[in-house]
Amino acid sequence: MKLKLREKFGYSAGYFSISLFSDTISIYLMAFFTNMLGLSPLVAGNIFLVARVWDAVNDPVMGTIADRTRSRWGSYRPYILFGCVPQSLFFILCFAFPGFLQTPTAKLVWAYVIYICYGMANTMINVPTGALNNVMTTDGGERASLATFKNVGASAAGLISGVIAMPLILHFGKGEVNGQGYLGFAVVCAVVSVISYMILFATSRERLEPLAKKTSLKDGFRSFKGSKPGAALMISFIVCGIAIPFRGMWTAYYCLYYLNLPKLISSLALWVNLVPLLVSPFLLGVMKRFGKKNALIWCFLAQALSGVLFLAARANIPLLMVASGVSGLGKAAMTVIFAAVPDVCDYNEYKNDIRTPGFAYTAVMFCFKLGTGLVSYFCGMLLAMVGFVEGEFVQPAGAVQGIYWMNGIIPILFSVIAILAVGLLYNLNNSRTEEIYAALEERRHKEP
Repeated sequence: MKLKLREKFGYSAGYFSISLFSDTISIYLMAFFTNMLGLSPLVAGNIFLVARVWDAVNDPVMGTIADRTRSRWGSYRPYILFGCVPQSLFFILCFAFPGFLQTPTAKLVWAYVIYICYGMANTMINVPTGALNNVMTTDGGERASLATFKNVGASAAGLISGVIAMPLILHFGKGEVNGQGYLGFAVVCAVVSVISYMILFATSRERLEPLAKKTSLKDGFRSFKGSKPGAALMISFIVCGIAIPFRGMWTAYYCLYYLNLPKLISSLALWVNLVPLLVSPFLLGVMKRFGKKNALIWCFLAQALSGVLFLAARANIPLLMVASGVSGLGKAAMTVIFAAVPDVCDYNEYKNDIRTPGFAYTAVMFCFKLGTGLVSYFCGMLLAMVGFVEGEFVQPAGAVQGIYWMNGIIPILFSVIAILAVGLLYNLNNSRTEEIYAALEERRHKEP
């Protein structure tokens, strides 16, 4: 089933919205909680961690609900239509500071409630959007193409959140980084995202009909029984969930305390987000020729190489730019992983005779959320470990050197973990996935 170009652009628009919200949250919400609401970094990190634990409950439920949904718009598209506005409203409230928040307890409760509600609204729309890749087409090449367009939208959002956000925050804050600035930028993001989601809803079509028998939550877990490729993607998603936000968070500390060059933050963020946007057109050809497994391993190798380059660069700005660009190549692993999710879903159906696209996407995406939830807490632990002194612009020499070493060691460490997982567990290649496609098509034609 070949897809029209407008469908692919629509899918890209949907992921532009998803990434605009998630990137903004990962980069700026911790700072908002600590600097505007006055929460301690440890308490703020706990909010992210608790929200991800709650996702362990509501994500699989949402995936199963979407798989069981039957409507004139399909199983997954209705949630994009009706979920985009609530998600955008809760996103705005994440960066709001109402006047009635006068006590530390009130601020803490507000932060917990609003962020967890945002996470639930995000799940309501994020899970069905990801599952669309599996039902818009059964063609492996077109699914990979959708994943490539998804990466274009996500990278474009990364450029905005990483490079353009701060000037806009300063604009709305009248030259200062304040609550008014954060709120103004959040409103702009919300309006743009609703429009982008509507484009996705209007251009997408669900062509793979759902099974007559509705699946249960238990069926979703059973579909992953014995799925080595599924396990490989889960580990890869956890690594990406930690490594990608870590690069943005730790770059800020590196530029502020090791280099004493705060203006360099935006320049390095530009290369991290621009490179995956530039390589996206070539990733589809790489996956077709060499397979998703090899493409994924190469992306993680690039991430590991970026760690080596960061260690070699020290204060060499041109080499730091190169290291950031190579890190962007590692970020492109997300495109390959998303392209592989439908293959794993089909593998699970072929192996266990259970089709649960919504749950399959939920299972692997939860791992990414788990990583993003852990990364703030993880960074706080690393800072404490190296002797970072909160609130001091001039840090002890040991803390400065610790920030330098972690900037390179962490990407290397997590990339090695992902490479081992993919190399040992992901047992699918192009010919194998084509055999599975053919077998499933034959099986589906025999269904009553």
